[in-house]
Amino acid sequence: MNVPSNIDTLIAKYLSGEALPHEAIDLEDWCNQQPENRNYYNEMAKTLSLIDGKKRSVPLVSASYRQLQHRIGIKRTYRAMIAASFIAILSLVIFTMNEKQGGKTIIAGSQPLEHQLMDLTRIKLSPGTRLEIDPNYGKESRKVSLTGEAAFDVKHDETNKFIIHAGGGVYLEDLGTQFLVKAKPDSDTLFVIVSEGIVRLFDESGHEIILKAGEKAWYIRSSKQIITDLDTRVVKFNFNNTRLAEVIRLLSQTYDIKVELEPAMIGECKLTTQFFDEEIATIMTVICETLDYSYEYHNNKYIIKGKPCQ
Repeated sequence: MNVPSNIDTLIAKYLSGEALPHEAIDLEDWCNQQPENRNYYNEMAKTLSLIDGKKRSVPLVSASYRQLQHRIGIKRTYRAMIAASFIAILSLVIFTMNEKQGGKTIIAGSQPLEHQLMDLTRIKLSPGTRLEIDPNYGKESRKVSLTGEAAFDVKHDETNKFIIHAGGGVYLEDLGTQFLVKAKPDSDTLFVIVSEGIVRLFDESGHEIILKAGEKAWYIRSSKQIITDLDTRVVKFNFNNTRLAEVIRLLSQTYDIKVELEPAMIGECKLTTQFFDEEIATIMTVICETLDYSYEYHNNKYIIKGKPCQ
């Protein structure tokens, strides 16, 4: 058998108690690769035991790690696992403590975090985002405070308003919606985009605007201004078993483009997909990948090519 040149050294260091944790891990990995490797280790251990009279066992990383955890050199993967476990436990402790205090403070770590409130409102927090839930949430009103970025899918209740405090006297009120809010503490600008329903954006100075599905707005904190732009209107499509010809008709009207199908009969093929605030080139790519078609663009016209559906 071919034995790597460093294995004898690793075995000797491990059997003499001088191997670092990552070296013990490497040796164990090598022993587990195939039976011949483990047999080779056992023969080396027997030879050494005949020399010094000590019994030697196959390396056990967990035991080696406990004995040598004060040394440096542990593998990055083990560090990451330990760190991840610590963060998960710490997050659980913090969340539990906040629950006991009546209100809740939810903080997303390095990964997005989804949370569902008692009224079935769903919130997806971006990394680093902080959400504070009012201790009296659900009683007189439903108030939360947001620092960072989060997407909201609010369970609408006309008798119990859902209000987001975005800091600096700026608020958003749900009127039956799905929307995204960016309210980062180091930014002078608050951004909101509505995907479904209606949102009311307002501040303590009396400025306000009603945003409908597909609309977005910016609030400038320093000047207390709300900025909108009709040209920034968001386009949303929800196709469900829709004929390709109808899809193309809607795209042509919305984006003011020309689209041709080759052959024309592929327009009878059906498409089920959604698009939200996408560029037309992206939409064309998704359509063609879904139907296994291709498209070309020249002379200010898109040409979609493919085989008729069966």
